[in-house]
Amino acid sequence: MKTVLKKSIKKVLFTIEWYRAAMGNKVTCPICEHTFDHLHTFNARPNALCFHCRSLERDRSLYLYLKSKTDFFSKPVKVLHFAPEISLYPLFRGIPSIDYSTADLMVTLNSYLQVNPDYIMSVTDIKFGDNVFDYIICNHVLDDVDDDHKALTEFYRVLKPGGTAIVSVPLNTIGKTVEFDDTPEKIGLKKKMNISPENQRSYGIDFYERVEEKGFMVTAVSAEDLIPDLKKFAVRKEDLIYICLKK
Repeated sequence: MKTVLKKSIKKVLFTIEWYRAAMGNKVTCPICEHTFDHLHTFNARPNALCFHCRSLERDRSLYLYLKSKTDFFSKPVKVLHFAPEISLYPLFRGIPSIDYSTADLMVTLNSYLQVNPDYIMSVTDIKFGDNVFDYIICNHVLDDVDDDHKALTEFYRVLKPGGTAIVSVPLNTIGKTVEFDDTPEKIGLKKKMNISPENQRSYGIDFYERVEEKGFMVTAVSAEDLIPDLKKFAVRKEDLIYICLKK
């Protein structure tokens, strides 16, 4: 009963904040195009969650990249989207020129931020043939899987020549990627780094190398490369998008 009451109060407070924020125009969500005085704080990050479409910073950066730097919305493309975000899913699904498939291995998902996928499958075992997709979209998934090397190999296999995997991962400030296991030392390090329990690793600046060794040509794009005013669209320069081109 207490849990239900807390959820109800939280929902009411969110709605009140949404109403008040909607009276301003300091921030525009580029995905749903609604304007607000500010966005909702999420995981202690202010200006993170759009009240209307529930986009997060990385969702908005991805959309801005696709819109300004690619032919994603202007020509027929075949897309495989892992762990589809609730803010992007209806947009991509609603465009006739996008042949859009979604996938995820997690059958229990955060319904507030994600949608049920078309296919239950892992990034390490993609149930499609070779050279099928123009784009793969995969945000904050590779850090959760047991074998990210296998996942990247699968991405390369199912992409068409010249196809692109658009990937984002959380990065640490240590420098190199840290792999976690069940040893007390690594469990303690994970807690110290404030890493989620499901994460198998924390990526560092060597993420480039892990992707390039699979044959990709990799470029990192930040929000600063896309727009001059980060505050206007509530995006963060530290949320890098890795553009992984199949040669």
